[in-house]
Amino acid sequence: MATPFETFLVTPEREVWSGQATIVIARGSEGELGIMNGHAPMLIQLAIGPLFIEPVEGERIAAAVDGGFLHVVTGEGETRVDILAEHDGPAGCARTPNAASRPITTPRPWPTWPRPSPASTSRADPDPFARFQPNPVRSDP
Repeated sequence: MATPFETFLVTPEREVWSGQATIVIARGSEGELGIMNGHAPMLIQLAIGPLFIEPVEGERIAAAVDGGFLHVVTGEGETRVDILAEHDGPAGCARTPNAASRPITTPRPWPTWPRPSPASTSRADPDPFARFQPNPVRSDP
């Protein structure tokens, strides 16, 4: 089992969750990352997306965040992760130990949009830019 570390998920309004975690997975502005004990110190800007915390005890915590920062500090073999989120998503997206009535849910999937049929995307003109080509130079005899 992975070595646990201190993790804090807070918003401007409240502390959403704090405790010992084995891994934190977040989406930053430059891509996704996973944090475990001993991770290099860093500060990243959070993007809109899911945030997962795997606590030592209990079920995985999932939240939808829409910006903020994730700060990792490691010193003397101890790691601390502070997640400063602008919001923790719609009601019911995160569960705290003191709010047992809020269910753990994963962020909603992206909606599926109807795709155009292949017949509607085919073009009558095989080269739509042919009409913009310059006229060939004619030589008069």
